[in-house]
Amino acid sequence: MRVTPAKFSVYDRAWRTNNDLESYNAQFNRRVKVQHPNFWVFHGYLQRTVKESLLDLERVLGGDLTIRPRKRTLKEKEKRIS
Repeated sequence: MRVTPAKFSVYDRAWRTNNDLESYNAQFNRRVKVQHPNFWVFHGYLQRTVKESLLDLERVLGGDLTIRPRKRTLKEKEKRIS
């Protein structure tokens, strides 16, 4: 497979970063609170996270917001770099 700039460039794209995934990982790590939990503790955190994600999906499908709106300053920064 040949990799060209078009494959990895973020030029003229609405989403320029993986902040959503980074945010999810940070939130999960804050919830777990330890570097290496045992399997059952990790499993419990994972189950709770799945339940909350399913509730978020139901909210989205119902037309409700699941996250807070973006701050004005962030919107201005995104507009400036696009």
